[in-house]
Amino acid sequence: MKYFVYLLQSEKDKRFYIGSTSDLEKRLTYHNRGSNKSTRHRRPLKLVHVEEYDEKSDATKREFLLKSPKGFLEKKRIIEDVRNSGEPQTNGFPSGVAEQEKGVSFDENGDVLKENDIPV
Repeated sequence: MKYFVYLLQSEKDKRFYIGSTSDLEKRLTYHNRGSNKSTRHRRPLKLVHVEEYDEKSDATKREFLLKSPKGFLEKKRIIEDVRNSGEPQTNGFPSGVAEQEKGVSFDENGDVLKENDIPV
């Protein structure tokens, strides 16, 4: 089984969200149906970056790194690449989205939003 770390961008407010899953298509549908409270009011969402891992633990570590202060510059670089290319950065991986509930939201500059900063 493959595991994925993904970055979504809201087409409504242009903010970003990071998560991980084993089923990208199912997770994107989940987000765009409004089933995730962190992204519910920011729909529609599009997949803009995907990384693939063989082990769930590697995907989880990467997700948490990108959400942490230590991974801030890496997350910023990914967001800049997305903005500069205008194309999804899927690195040849399937597009869609994911299965893990946790995610972090970012503003249009790539800065982490606190839960109470997320529009509802």
